[in-house]
Formats: sequence, structure tokens, C-alpha cells
Amino acid sequence: MILIILTLSCFAFGSSYVTENRCYGKLFRLPTKYTPPLFNGRLYFTGSKKGESRRLVIGDLQIKDPRFNVNISSVTLTDLTEKDDGTFSVSVKGGELHDVIRLKISDCAELVKRPFNGVFSHNVKEVEFVEFTDISRQDPTRVMWNRSSPRTNMGGRGQAKYDVWEIYSLTHADAGFYNFRKKDNTLESRINLDIYAKTRYLNGDDVKASGGKVVLKYSWSNTRTIRFISKQSRQRLMLVKDGSPTGEDYSLNGDFMFDNMDLIRRITMISDGIEINRVVSKDSGIYDFLDKDGNVAYIVVLEVDEDGEQQHLFFSYVRKTTNKLLLIISIHFNFNNSL
Repeated sequence: MILIILTLSCFAFGSSYVTENRCYGKLFRLPTKYTPPLFNGRLYFTGSKKGESRRLVIGDLQIKDPRFNVNISSVTLTDLTEKDDGTFSVSVKGGELHDVIRLKISDCAELVKRPFNGVFSHNVKEVEFVEFTDISRQDPTRVMWNRSSPRTNMGGRGQAKYDVWEIYSLTHADAGFYNFRKKDNTLESRINLDIYAKTRYLNGDDVKASGGKVVLKYSWSNTRTIRFISKQSRQRLMLVKDGSPTGEDYSLNGDFMFDNMDLIRRITMISDGIEINRVVSKDSGIYDFLDKDGNVAYIVVLEVDEDGEQQHLFFSYVRKTTNKLLLIISIHFNFNNSL
């Protein structure tokens, strides 16, 4: 009897606090000392998100939370998600609570990068279905492909052929997390798909040959909208929308609109893009090429010196996701006033 009391006292007052790190989709097994019948107290779990309430996991030698799986030798959490990130606490014989385990869930998804309008493919020989969560994680996870229900796959973004699942003509809307699950629902792999904008380069000879004009061409038929962001004021102006010129001013700032009317007048529409004639310093800025959903397919950054003696035109490699735009490298060239 004395030994039993000492053991329970150890659980109640002498338990050490440990941190356990696990990846999304993996398994967590409770330590044996917190598993019935050895453990005869109460085990609670509190999620790490603000406002999460404490819930009972084990009590009266029984599992009280259906999220946990129990067998003769262990109690486990399978297919871990961010909802399983939190703290386990114990109480023996109604005593005060003591935190014993901090479970941290990390997203260990493999990062895969693909270009805008490119192709993403994955071997699904051992996969039963594919889930998708958008990059913002605001929309609910949805099934993109199910081997057992081929009718549900019609019209979806991805199609499987010869055990390879593919998405064609990628856009930024396809960026996000893809779970590839086996028949028993375990995670075969998890992919974080990142869509980046392609790069187009011009050199000094191209500009000289055009007589000082800057030619901006559409890369695809669905990127026929061009938005200008002024380097000088950082305000925005829609130059072309769906292939037609427009003077729409995002900022509704009259001074900005007046300053850029000269740019609008010097733009000539061509069959596959626009020409900017007699480039000046006020033309400096970012020219975004947008797809039909407003995503940036690629950009051009134009920078012209104030004194007009040197002009630099450079295109930048851009990686674009839903919530960030990153300029990584740029290529410069110079041309003189004679242009």
C-alpha cells in the first residue's frame, strides 16, 4: 500500500515536463507511465490555440477522447494535425494539475516549386486519394482525387493516368498543401506546392533595335492585363485590362493620374502586348502581368535615371505566392540618350 501511494505521489508531484516534436500526419504515442492500467489518474489535453478548452483524455482507467486509439500496450494519436499541438496535464485523486508533455506539431511538408502555367505530377501507385488545402489554410481541405470513386474526379484540377497524378496549366490558385494518403488513411507524402512567376529577359541590343521603345509582350493568352506600380509614388495604375487600354486609377489620386497621363499617351497597343515609346524617368516602376484571376504571372521592372543620361531596363525573377512577392535577382543593361 505504501508503495502504491508513493507511486501516485510521484505522478502528482514529481512528473517531469518534456517536449515532444512531431511532423504533420505522423503518430504520437503516450509514454507508458501515462497509459492505463499503470496510470490511474486523470490526463487532460489543452490545445495551444488561444481560447482552447481543456478536455479529458484518460479517466477511471478509460480513454475518454475518441481522437486517441488504444490497444493492449499503448495509447496513440495518429494522423497528427495542428489541432494536436498543445499540452498534456495530469491530476491524481483530484489533486492539482501538472503539465507533463508539450506536444509540438511541425509541418514537415516537402517544398516543391513549379512555374506558372507549368505541370505538377506525383506517383500515386500506393495512394488511394489526394487532399488539398490552399496556401492560406482558410478554406476547408477538399479531396482532389479518389481512386475508389473515379466519378468524383471528373472536372477536377488533377487527373491520374498510369499511376501518375498531374495538374496542368498551374496558377497561383494551385499553391498549397497536398496530402497523398494510402488506403488505410496514413500519409504517404505531403507536398507544399509553390508557384513562381517565369522570367523574361531583354538586352540592350533589343531596346536599341526598337528605337528606344520598350516592348512588353504577353506570355500566355490568359495574362492580358497589365498593372503599373510607380517607383516614384508606389501608387497603382491599370494600363491594360483583358487586352484593352484603360486609364483606371487604383489610388483615385488626381495628381498621380495627371502625372501618368503622359505614360498612357505613349503606350501603343500591339497584337501580343504593348509598346512604351520615348521612355522617361517617370515610367520607372513595376509592370505586373496578371492572369484572369488577378494573380501575377510575371513582372517587368523598369528603372530610368532621373537625369536621362543613363537608362537601365531589367527584368527580375519573381516568386509569387498568395501573400508575398519576392524579387530575387535582376539583370541590368545601359543605353544612352541617343535612344
